[in-house]
Amino acid sequence: MEDNEYQESLTEEDGVGSLSDDAKDDSDNKSAMDSSSPENDPAGSPDHSFDREVSEILAACAGTRIEQIIEVADGTSLLISADVNVEGITRVSQYEYVLTDITEERRADLFKSVFPETADQAEYDEMNDVWTLDIDPDIRNYFLYQISYSNGGATIPGEQIIVFENRYYDLYPFEDNRLDSVSDSRVNTSLDEAERVCRRVVDSITDTGDIFGF
Repeated sequence: MEDNEYQESLTEEDGVGSLSDDAKDDSDNKSAMDSSSPENDPAGSPDHSFDREVSEILAACAGTRIEQIIEVADGTSLLISADVNVEGITRVSQYEYVLTDITEERRADLFKSVFPETADQAEYDEMNDVWTLDIDPDIRNYFLYQISYSNGGATIPGEQIIVFENRYYDLYPFEDNRLDSVSDSRVNTSLDEAERVCRRVVDSITDTGDIFGF
């Protein structure tokens, strides 16, 4: 369209450089046919469908206003009153929150990832429905594992969570139990090694490979 307008402008100003009406009609018809051909029409492609969906979402959100009052525990109210600004947004992602039960297999994988050499020594307390793994019984240092439920409220009923904690009696965050400096720590694990351990633990709980690219 820009080319045609430019050529028509030349005709009005200089009287040269324009296409005849018949030629323009043929050219326009050919362009229309080319643009509507299956090879050149991306309307059926996934990318085109996604881009159109994003455009529709942004168009629906633009200019809307969000107003909400949230009551908090101490009686204070949080007031949300804001206009939605979608300027500069080019991508919209959508995720689904799926609840899954925590299996015994996950429990075993977690223990193996944290304690690769002693995981099979964990003991199950049937009465309290917990697992324990002693680290140093003489000073009551052990790890406890149990399945609990989230405090997320009615929006996510039945959501299970893993409680996995060190019950060492000397773990309390008061001044008389803190090191004066990080250099006083006897931990000799490097940052890279700590990252590998954390990654291994997270992977044992859930497969994040397809989500975060780990």
